[in-house]
Amino acid sequence: MKSTDDRKLFGTPIGASAASGNIAAIPQIQATAGDGTASVALGFPPETFIARAAGGEPPRGQDMNGLLNLLSSAVQVLQAGYLGAFDASFAQGIGGYPAGAIVAGSAPGAFWVSTADANVATPGAEGAAWQSLFSGYATQAWANGQFLRLASTATQAVTGPVTFSGITTVPTPTDYTQRQAIGAADADARYARLTGDNTLKGVQTVVSSTRYAVAFAALNPTAFDGTNNNPSPSVELGAGSLSARLYTQGITEATSQLALVFNGSSIGQTVITFGVDGSLNTSGKGAVAFTSQLPTAGAISGGYYKKIPISGGGFLLTQMFLVTVSNTSRVSFPLAYSTAPASPQLSLASNNDVDLASSSVDAAGFTVTVVSSGSFLISVYVEGIVQA
Repeated sequence: MKSTDDRKLFGTPIGASAASGNIAAIPQIQATAGDGTASVALGFPPETFIARAAGGEPPRGQDMNGLLNLLSSAVQVLQAGYLGAFDASFAQGIGGYPAGAIVAGSAPGAFWVSTADANVATPGAEGAAWQSLFSGYATQAWANGQFLRLASTATQAVTGPVTFSGITTVPTPTDYTQRQAIGAADADARYARLTGDNTLKGVQTVVSSTRYAVAFAALNPTAFDGTNNNPSPSVELGAGSLSARLYTQGITEATSQLALVFNGSSIGQTVITFGVDGSLNTSGKGAVAFTSQLPTAGAISGGYYKKIPISGGGFLLTQMFLVTVSNTSRVSFPLAYSTAPASPQLSLASNNDVDLASSSVDAAGFTVTVVSSGSFLISVYVEGIVQA
């Protein structure tokens, strides 16, 4: 047989276009014994082999069409290349699949091979006598774990020592973070990294007219030796007219300080000290005030406020405002205090002769007593402490 021979493919099963009266559906067993109808179990039954005169029944053309349709339909499935899935009822009916039988798995592309005769077990079940058709074949995942992929741009790891024989060409790196191409130890020993994290030994001399921004990191702040020089790196800035030295001072981490000392022929020595609490102090001008520590003032509802920093942290908050009250009115401070302030000073904003008093003073406000009926516009002056 040659590949070009007519394979007699069934594009449609035999009898597919037959009228319903000219083709029969062939049952597994004869529905009515002796009526001459064909079945899978008997084919054409015995009575079709007996002369009609002797009581026999002639074979029917509908049954012939039905049998041919049934067979050609089954052949068409095989010609289409389909291997059916495991069928438990079919397996029981044929006494089990034979060894070497192939069935399709539930997922497309999966196939199972029977490893035993009379096999009625379900493929994939524990202990079942089936194995994958591709058992022992190399998979992509296995190959990826065994071999380097020449056309891949992904990072690939090689475990264990590698020995090269012959001439090995290593391309010149364009990404200098990939230091393996030039030897990491050699590169670290010879060159400083532009992104930082360098350990520099000996005197470092930089010859340039360029201005430099130098950042220092103090490591192990608790490792003090009791002096003002731990550690003591120095760097030359500019063309030698100014030098800076960084050191830590103090006994414990909680009280340690970081100082930057500038020495120059025209400025003498200036020390800038950074405290762990965020404070900043210079030897020439003293403590530096941050914007958050400067006095502030502004408008509030009905008046104004003034906030002045105090020693030890926090602010003295002064408020003056006008508010209309009546007897036992509760007055809220436009800006709340951290704790209850001193008793507010109250006065009438008009020339009425009325006695005023405050009580139940807390951080948010107070109660006013007016010894008279009606409403009055009063002036409130109050001082107290706030933390921010």
